[in-house]
Amino acid sequence: MYTQKNIATLQLLKNELAMLTQGGMSISKYFLRVNNLCKEISELDPDQKISEASQRRFLIRGLKKKYTSFVTSIQGWASQTTIEELESLLANQEALAELYSRSCPVLKRKTK
Repeated sequence: MYTQKNIATLQLLKNELAMLTQGGMSISKYFLRVNNLCKEISELDPDQKISEASQRRFLIRGLKKKYTSFVTSIQGWASQTTIEELESLLANQEALAELYSRSCPVLKRKTK
């Protein structure tokens, strides 16, 4: 039987997961935060384990808007990516965007 404290903590973690967005976090920090929340929820209540498909939906929903078209394109693939593959693909996009913004300072000023 769960204590009231565990029930309250579980609800807080679920709320945090539902409301979490990438904000100023890098892709790797954002994915780590979502993964840690899912693990904490599972540890508090193994019956509430979050599936990989649900975790992927949480991750995608909270991404910055600039990743929308990229995510849309990979969701059309014949086989769905794993969370690790998704993180790698998005981290590459993040790195390319950073590299591009450093090499094109005029464009960087226009997008601010």
